Amino acid sequence: MPRNANSDVLSQLMAGLASEPSAREHFTDKNVCKLHLINLCPSDLFTNTKSDVGACREKHSAALKLAYDNAIATGSFKESDLNYEWYSSIKSYLSKVDSQISRSSSAVTLTDSKTEQLQKEIVDITSEVTALNEQIELLGESGDLEKSVKLLSGVEERMELIRRKELEIKNHTEYLKGSQENKLRVCEVCAAMLSVSDNDRRLADHFSGRMHQGHVLLRNKFKELSEVLKKDGELTRREEQNSRDVYYSRKSSYERRRSRSPQHRQIDPLDPRRGDYRDDYKRGERREEWRDNRSDSRRGGADLRGKRR
Repeated sequence: MPRNANSDVLSQLMAGLASEPSAREHFTDKNVCKLHLINLCPSDLFTNTKSDVGACREKHSAALKLAYDNAIATGSFKESDLNYEWYSSIKSYLSKVDSQISRSSSAVTLTDSKTEQLQKEIVDITSEVTALNEQIELLGESGDLEKSVKLLSGVEERMELIRRKELEIKNHTEYLKGSQENKLRVCEVCAAMLSVSDNDRRLADHFSGRMHQGHVLLRNKFKELSEVLKKDGELTRREEQNSRDVYYSRKSSYERRRSRSPQHRQIDPLDPRRGDYRDDYKRGERREEWRDNRSDSRRGGADLRGKRR
């Protein structure tokens, strides 16, 4: 048999052994991707798309997936036993997608703040013109023509300013209309960037595409799991358990750091290393005593020099 044929046979045998789970492996192990068992792992759904997340950190095994399918078919394993793990994994992924949607939306939203500011300035100037006209009428009735003429020139200046700002608003509005062709919007399902000017065919291609449909599957499954877990009360129990785990984890970490501190180290009389601890305390006490004596001697020397002077 040729050498290349031997290597091909050996590689096929190795691949077959790798696909078969060992006796100790089970699809419920922590290192196994639970979403892969139901064909909802993002690494598989979005391969070679803009939402490609790369290789999954957890194990994907066709043999373990087959074992899961057989266990569900025979009734030896309940599908509901993995509901919370699916819920947590999908929630973690969708939270990242929603964050990206929020960032992209804020980036592409066209806020016409300049037009709003110009309109506000026009309203303020118009109020000033109205107040000046009232003053001019009062001055005209009283016969003070000189002051009324000065105020009238101020009214004309403000009216000219209003006309310039209205022209600026018109030019800015035309600019915005021209930029609408390149304006983008964000898909609220998969965070893809879509053009406002896209026709119905391009939009249909996107909505029927693998990336969008994959996110639809994940969101529908997440909604289904949320309703089931809330109805059973499992979601509340798991969240409370997670909160307790986080609390005790932080508490134990704090206590470990605190126990390493010499100020809070407790001496066990039965501990064979207690002599070392006592030596540490003695060295510390001697060090403090030496510092006190040194400071006292310095103060004594200063007092003596003061007396000599």
